[in-house]
Amino acid sequence: MLLLKKTKLTKIPIDYTWSFADKTIKDTSYITHGFYTYPAKFIPQLAKRLIKENSKEGDIVIDPFMGSGTTVVEALVNKRIGIGTDINEIAHLIAKVKTTPIKTAELLQEFSTIELDLQNRFNGQYNFFLNKSLKVVPKNERIDYWFLPQQREKLSVIFARILEIKNNNIKDFFFIAFAQILKSCSIWLQKSVKPTRDQSKKVYEPLTLFLNQSKK
Repeated sequence: MLLLKKTKLTKIPIDYTWSFADKTIKDTSYITHGFYTYPAKFIPQLAKRLIKENSKEGDIVIDPFMGSGTTVVEALVNKRIGIGTDINEIAHLIAKVKTTPIKTAELLQEFSTIELDLQNRFNGQYNFFLNKSLKVVPKNERIDYWFLPQQREKLSVIFARILEIKNNNIKDFFFIAFAQILKSCSIWLQKSVKPTRDQSKKVYEPLTLFLNQSKK
């Protein structure tokens, strides 16, 4: 309390505009912000306001704990140089995908090709492609712990198809779309960020989820 009195922090008026309480999920998911659900992610409006009030165009904005890259995205959108780091390798990949421009025509063409290929693989020679897929997906007891056998096999087919993409930026885009659906395809308790299994959980169809996520 002594410190508060000395700095007169208790006299600073509350500014409710920093709460962004009126923002909806749609409001906070513009451009690439809604492509991946990252835990404890702050809304982009907060990053945008801080950037615009404390820097000018061309300045460098650094986020040493960037998570999924919200600050870096807003820095780039607002004509700053965005730099981010994070110990989490998945966070690095998410941020890369969210900040890497890809030509729309190329991405749509790749999606159309993947969609057709996967539909053929699931509806036609499924066992043939499953056997090929299992060769590139490592055997891991943790995977078996979180995924039912049928879900694991279907995810393996999708994963193997993504590996075939030659353009690395597009490949990473589809890897993150794939990563986004994993929780819904597993028996991880859907409403929990903690590793808790839900044996009664209804798991979703991997192919449908993957194609829908990729369209975002």
